[in-house]
Amino acid sequence: MADILNLPKQHKRSKPLPRVAELPHAFPHNLPPQPTPFIGREQELSEIESLLSDPSCRLLTLVGPGGIGKTRLALEAASQQLGDYSNGVWFVPFVGVSSPEHIVPTLADSLKFSFYGPADPKVQILNYLKEKKMLLVLDNFEHLLNGAGLVSEILGTAPEVKCLVTSRELLKLKEEWAFQVKGLEYPKDEKSEEAVEDYSAVQLFLQGAKRSDTSFRLSQEDKPFVVQVCQGVEGMPLGIELASSWARALSLKEIAKEVEKNLAFFAAERKDIPERHRNLQAVFEQSWGMLTKEEQRSFRRMAVFRGGFSREAAEKVAGANLPVIAALIDKSFIRKAPSGRYEVHELMRQFGEEKLKGVSGERKKAQDRHAAYYMEFLYEQEVPAHGDRPKEACQKIAEEIDNVRVGWKWSAERWHIKDIDKASFTLYRYYGLMGRTEGERVFSEAEYKLGMSKKKSVTYWKLFALHRRFRCIRGDMKGLKEDLQKCLSVFRRLGAQRETGFTLSTLAWVYARLKEYGEAIKLLQEIQTIVNAFKAPEGAILWLKTNSLLQLGEYHWAHGNIKEGRRFLEECIRVAREGGDPRNTGWGLLTLVRFYSSAYLNDQRDLIKAKTLCQECLAILREVGDRYGIKGALGYLSWIYCLLGEYA
Repeated sequence: MADILNLPKQHKRSKPLPRVAELPHAFPHNLPPQPTPFIGREQELSEIESLLSDPSCRLLTLVGPGGIGKTRLALEAASQQLGDYSNGVWFVPFVGVSSPEHIVPTLADSLKFSFYGPADPKVQILNYLKEKKMLLVLDNFEHLLNGAGLVSEILGTAPEVKCLVTSRELLKLKEEWAFQVKGLEYPKDEKSEEAVEDYSAVQLFLQGAKRSDTSFRLSQEDKPFVVQVCQGVEGMPLGIELASSWARALSLKEIAKEVEKNLAFFAAERKDIPERHRNLQAVFEQSWGMLTKEEQRSFRRMAVFRGGFSREAAEKVAGANLPVIAALIDKSFIRKAPSGRYEVHELMRQFGEEKLKGVSGERKKAQDRHAAYYMEFLYEQEVPAHGDRPKEACQKIAEEIDNVRVGWKWSAERWHIKDIDKASFTLYRYYGLMGRTEGERVFSEAEYKLGMSKKKSVTYWKLFALHRRFRCIRGDMKGLKEDLQKCLSVFRRLGAQRETGFTLSTLAWVYARLKEYGEAIKLLQEIQTIVNAFKAPEGAILWLKTNSLLQLGEYHWAHGNIKEGRRFLEECIRVAREGGDPRNTGWGLLTLVRFYSSAYLNDQRDLIKAKTLCQECLAILREVGDRYGIKGALGYLSWIYCLLGEYA
């Protein structure tokens, strides 16, 4: 199996980079001149040079999807090798070759070799190459893989010959070294500190736009739209060139909008573009025809993923086993990221989505499996997210958040009540810990979708309550008490204990904000009765228990019961430590800090105690990754340092 190389990013070339059009005539070659300047790819050129200079690398395959720029990169890399091969550098284009039996005559034509007599042509070409020191650039080999054995024979017969191959699929020869070709560098966001013109993808777009319209000038206002185009095609050169050709007819804003929504937009009228590259749809169709039926089925189902996916997800959602995944990687339909996850180029994903829509009923089934898989994934993270591994759980969810968003929305729109129900507490927890304001919108939209049913389910009221909790965090108190009381009555009537507890907690929070601490304490005492009925509380129940103790401590203190407040806080810290709830351990400590550093107890010893507690609290909350808590701890710690005179 070919090695996929992960070379260091800062390799320096040992020699300058002449362009193909500037090649010296002293070295034999047939590299075709290029009509436009080569842009970017300095790092790739450097790495390819390093590989070809390695004696053990004699077959290097540049592999990637159609339109990614493999041929142009190979030609530019080959031009750097002219002084290293006494018998020349030879470009062998296979794009129009229909079958493996034509490989030998095509090779002979490129080498200007004439066959003689009745001897086997393959034997003749091998004998010709035997004593040569030569680099062969075998271009567009993906449809001739059954004839790849000839490449092995060349390498075995001619020890001074090396092959640089471009292909959408690996040759799968033991001699093969694989080099993944990706898109050009582009700004990852519109607020990049570097000038957008410094990125090679942007430079290619501007070059194409200028050719399309000689009066074209890039204004400051248009820069974000160029960035959007380059992001939309992920730096794919063919996509950039096809999009830029529309500069004569559309504004950059219009081009960016079309790129975002319409694969058919990528079509060219220019006659000098090869037929196979006239539009991306045709490029992808050509690659599609190389897949088996099973590979086609799995790939089109993968179109439902967003932002990458794991091997398990590929199997559960797309029905892709390991051989199929490997084949799709080899054929450049998916790629493996350094993290071990799999990714699909966005334009290829759109192509797969069109194929998925073309099969009756398959898109719905794939989306159903996708949504069910990621809602179950959220459910599996509930205990660690509310317990002793919140940071780890949030990191896992953050990695899958694009898939989670799509799955959550699909489940809500189609009233998949069970899936939404099992995922809701974890998703609320994630947004709460990460400090992401989108949580309120996500829960509001899902509440609206489930509310369209005539019969309101427990899950609907659960979303209703969690949405109000987000509003409470934001400080929007309008109608909140009445909404939560209505919700609470539903949960009590239906015997939904966990949901009752969460709603009581939020309502107590509302009462506390209204300075009605007595009412808040009554509700929190009811929560203690509910959670104490669970013999071994974990996950959301453990969090509810420790959080209500935390609230009791804080509200008793605010109500003037300082001794009682401190007792509840110490109990919160004890239960949280024993149960494995570091976040509420940290918050319990943070609230104790407020006690020790308050106007009631602020002598020197209390301030030193407060500093020690706050340092411990900050360490815990940093480990948890609780952004709100970290901010609070830093604020209190800086205040304590000031009170102690430690201004630095």
